[in-house]
Amino acid sequence: MKRYDDKIIGTTLLTIIGVCMAGFTVWSLVAFSAKLSPEEQKIVSFAPALPKLAVRTAVSTAGVNCPIQINQNLAPSQASMTIPTGFPPGVPPAPDAAPPAISQELGTIGPTVTFIMIDSSKRAAIINGKIVREGERFEQGTVARIERTRVLVRAGKGEQWLHLN
Repeated sequence: MKRYDDKIIGTTLLTIIGVCMAGFTVWSLVAFSAKLSPEEQKIVSFAPALPKLAVRTAVSTAGVNCPIQINQNLAPSQASMTIPTGFPPGVPPAPDAAPPAISQELGTIGPTVTFIMIDSSKRAAIINGKIVREGERFEQGTVARIERTRVLVRAGKGEQWLHLN
């Protein structure tokens, strides 16, 4: 009985090998090609074009002076820099050019709204760097309403709209 089983196993293995070889032969002889639409052919044959770079040349900056002047007549260990204190004509100093100050040291005009977030269930704003929500206390008042571009703060009998900067 054992010999009979060995013959069946051997025959089965030879059959499987033969079928695999025949399948491989047919596969290699038949040319399978996919039919592509014109749009798909464009995608398959895509080749990116090389960018064209323009040659840049140096531009003279005659008449433009560096605001920091280095005294090069001294030894490297004694080199000094002088920074001018004036401003070019028509350019105001930074505190004058900046929007109204937020901090108390620079003289705040009033509370400043810098961010407003409105979600389907939440409304929040940042006023003077602090996160506040509708109904919360802010300084001496209460945040009554937060809209897309402004926040209403009520204090005592008065109210004030703070606009987003």
